Amino acid sequence: MGSTVIQPPSDRVVSLLTRGEFMVVHEEDQSIRIADKGFPFLLKDLRTQVWILLLLYLRSLQEEKANVHDVLSFLFRLSFLTVGEGYQMDDLAFSESGLLQDLQDLGIIYRKHRDSKWLYPTQLAIGLSSTEAAKRDQEGWIIVGTDYRIYAYTSSPVKLLLLSLFTQIEYQLPNMVMGILLRENIRQAVQVGISANQILQFLETNAHPQMKQNTPIIPESIADQLRLWEAEDRRLSLSPGYFYDDFASLAAFKKAEKYARDVGALLYSDAAKRFLFVTEQGHQLLRRYVKQHLSSSSSSLTPK
Repeated sequence: MGSTVIQPPSDRVVSLLTRGEFMVVHEEDQSIRIADKGFPFLLKDLRTQVWILLLLYLRSLQEEKANVHDVLSFLFRLSFLTVGEGYQMDDLAFSESGLLQDLQDLGIIYRKHRDSKWLYPTQLAIGLSSTEAAKRDQEGWIIVGTDYRIYAYTSSPVKLLLLSLFTQIEYQLPNMVMGILLRENIRQAVQVGISANQILQFLETNAHPQMKQNTPIIPESIADQLRLWEAEDRRLSLSPGYFYDDFASLAAFKKAEKYARDVGALLYSDAAKRFLFVTEQGHQLLRRYVKQHLSSSSSSLTPK
């Protein structure tokens, strides 16, 4: 069984990924880690990723006072060439500016060596201006069952890593992977910034042609459950603060509640039980208000 060699990203690609806040480079040891925005970025289809990086690239060129119009014209011409066929590059300005190397780092062209005047467009370059080419190139490889099982027909380690972001991998065959959508995996994905809708979009985008004949593509029961699991993580939140109760009257409670809300300190209130929960910052303000305006209606407060 062969090994896969993964080349480190170029400086230009690293700068684009950090510019888009998809990854973070630690200054101490120059180690790289995925940022919160990076996980949703990974789940986008390949062409969307390329376009996002291209837009960031064009903005960086604008800041460098480069001629963006010429770059766009070059990209447009690239999209009408033939995949894998060699083309001689006569424009020395592009060669010397580093544009060709940048496009090669982004996977849009290929050159045998850095100084080569011959370039070979990749499939990504051909589909830059053609949605039809993108659709033809986008071959589905995922089947989602109503029993929460996922069957992925792939041997790509990259696709396997993407699936593992939100799927429990059960077993792997030479050209097929079987996994299952579990509550724990979905909640872990949500915690790193991946939403249920992004997962569903990823599954739909890469759905097997057999699945794309279904309406909806992803079973509704699966989609609803993923959203419920996502909501579980957002239903409760912990906030430090102070608890006020034992108001002598409902009127006193209402005044304190209104004041806490007006100053932005109110976290939670219950009129039936006459208690408030306020922020740490708002505690001093509310305590002063209670002493000055509600002194006849005593209330107790308990820090939490």
